[in-house]
Amino acid sequence: MKLPNLKEYYVVIFDVCSSSVFLEKLQENNKIKVWKKMWTDIFHYANKIAGERGKCKVYNFVGDGFIFLYYPFKKDSLLKFCDNLIKYVNENLQRILLENDIKPKRVGITIGIDKGTLTLMRLYGSKEYMGEAINVAARLQSSLKGPEDTNTILVSEKVYEDIKPNLGDRKVRQQRQVLRNLFNDKEVDCYQIF
Repeated sequence: MKLPNLKEYYVVIFDVCSSSVFLEKLQENNKIKVWKKMWTDIFHYANKIAGERGKCKVYNFVGDGFIFLYYPFKKDSLLKFCDNLIKYVNENLQRILLENDIKPKRVGITIGIDKGTLTLMRLYGSKEYMGEAINVAARLQSSLKGPEDTNTILVSEKVYEDIKPNLGDRKVRQQRQVLRNLFNDKEVDCYQIF
């Protein structure tokens, strides 16, 4: 797929909460194929839902989540993409929980989003992307650690300004965060969307 201008991409990073609990239990019961199938299904689903309203490149699998490079065709599609992803992953997780008697403390996903220019390079024979937006999105996502953060999205101020007109009646909480080793370790504004 030929990607549009990378300056216009959103970096969407998501992580499955309690993934270690799921993985350990499935390994104990010799059902690791269930976990592999779930990730394959998520990969295909993300490409499908992005195709309806934008272009999505599943850039990287990071052990318990994906990094997506997302280019929306419509202003409201980024939030819909995230909503659909949260719903789909949760349905899969609930099914796996029921079928395999798994009881983690948190069930769901967390999402961090930033946007910016990425540099494409070849490294060890594969395409790699480098840029601040990947680092920011990763730190935003990783700061969603509490039970109340499950199935929420944390976005940078740049992304918030883009999606603000499409938030509707969603609950939003502004917060100041230090994104370690970025912006000289100064606090920056970010927005948690429930």
